[in-house]
Amino acid sequence: MPPQDPDKVAAGFVASVEALRYSTPQVSFNAFEKNGIVANLIRTGSRVLDVGCGTGGTLKSLRDSRQCDVVGLEPNHSRAAAVAETGVTIHQMTLNQADPARLGTFDYVMFLDVLEHMANPHAVLLDAVRLLKPGGTVIVSVPNVAHWSVRLELLFGNFDYSTAEIMDATHLRWFTRRTVANMMQSAGFRIESYSVSAGTWLTVYGRVWPWKWIPYGIRARIIRLGAKLSPTLFGAQHIVSAQLQSKAG
Repeated sequence: MPPQDPDKVAAGFVASVEALRYSTPQVSFNAFEKNGIVANLIRTGSRVLDVGCGTGGTLKSLRDSRQCDVVGLEPNHSRAAAVAETGVTIHQMTLNQADPARLGTFDYVMFLDVLEHMANPHAVLLDAVRLLKPGGTVIVSVPNVAHWSVRLELLFGNFDYSTAEIMDATHLRWFTRRTVANMMQSAGFRIESYSVSAGTWLTVYGRVWPWKWIPYGIRARIIRLGAKLSPTLFGAQHIVSAQLQSKAG
């Protein structure tokens, strides 16, 4: 039986979710920031697989800016069709359907805003190993559930889902810096780098005081400074790169 589409698990929490909700112009602010962080983790000319690649924006960026050989896996038909329009190689399938004999192996396997949608992300990471070249790297980004906005809502007894962002109703797993590190290590990976995206685009900044009264340019600089000084409080996403730990003996 094929895995359930994560977009189908939001019933009862929000009315519905749109498959292309993360390709809106507003969300491109997040993509631009995240793509820059990810690009700095990847060597020019590498072979890169993006699992759950969405509409392919990150892969297109790596192809154009890093001259990478890029391949995407995306089970959702609407998103896969959007990837095909960019000229990026796309396979409409899930990771467990991917055959290394057909796809080859990769220097990098990426899970960007994907593992939080998985019931068993640990098993997904283990499955990725067969598609990695020796010495290959896994890159993961997941939302930060310890973001100040979530903490504030919890202070008032709220844990309300939304159609997108950190509290996306399709999220099944929740991550702090410690839990993402524990997950990677338990799957046999050693974290090589850790960073966060600042998420200046998050809609909460346009809703709550005092942020909504601060001009965007000034507000963005304050948020980026906050993410630098206190990443677990102001970071919107944890972004890690990790390699398989060598086995002793």
